[in-house]
Amino acid sequence: MNNFRLMPIDFLKILAIACLVCLAVTDVAVSADKPADSGTKSSETLETLVQQWTDLRLQTAEEEQAWRENRHLLVNELALVRTENEQLLALIEESGVTESSLLEDRAYLLERKEELKKAVDKIGKHVTDFEDRLGKWYSRIPVSLRSEIEPLFKQVTAQPNVRQNRSLPARVQTVLSLYSKIEEIQGKTHVTVEMIETPEGRVEMKVLYLGLAKGFAVTGDNKRAYEGYPSADKGWTWLSNPELAQNINRAISVNERQVPPELVELPLNLPKQ
Repeated sequence: MNNFRLMPIDFLKILAIACLVCLAVTDVAVSADKPADSGTKSSETLETLVQQWTDLRLQTAEEEQAWRENRHLLVNELALVRTENEQLLALIEESGVTESSLLEDRAYLLERKEELKKAVDKIGKHVTDFEDRLGKWYSRIPVSLRSEIEPLFKQVTAQPNVRQNRSLPARVQTVLSLYSKIEEIQGKTHVTVEMIETPEGRVEMKVLYLGLAKGFAVTGDNKRAYEGYPSADKGWTWLSNPELAQNINRAISVNERQVPPELVELPLNLPKQ
């Protein structure tokens, strides 16, 4: 016979039915001398009680089994929760994510933010200064060489409030790009055809620029030639020097590789006004 661990309420039920069975047996013994039909009724009562006893034993066994299974599940779930809790605590301790550390990190970040803001403001002032300086180079760039860098000059010569609406990295990039373009023009010779403003009026000429330091212009008939030099406020100034016509034409031909390379003499000093 299996041993069952009964819950207290189930034990009381069985005890009560056991008492009833005992009473029923006693009742059968007492009524043994009574008529047969009375004995039959007592026998039926006893069978009923025994059946109830048996059913209760089975029901109790089933409840006990269910309780054991549920208890096993609860124990496993509790162990899992404890494990997860321990892992979480270990993670928090390892990462140092505590309220105090978060407050310290926030204070540090706010301090760094203020430092960066000051640094950005300082850089912004330097960028504005560079923009102003580069803007003064606009008049030094010959008209025929401005097309590629015209948009950059518009950005650095815009009103201060318009410039400040652009992001600082974008402004820095513009300054660097414009400076690079100006340096590129400075380091090369350029041959163009343009209208030159001379004391005698505007004349179409072929012009040789030596970077942005000096320019030489000559008419197609070699009868008129000019030396040019730039200024920050007046642009290019051209002074007549017809004696240079042949050499200017020759230098242009060499630069355009129309003739073999040769040494061509041209004055590099700034002419007197």
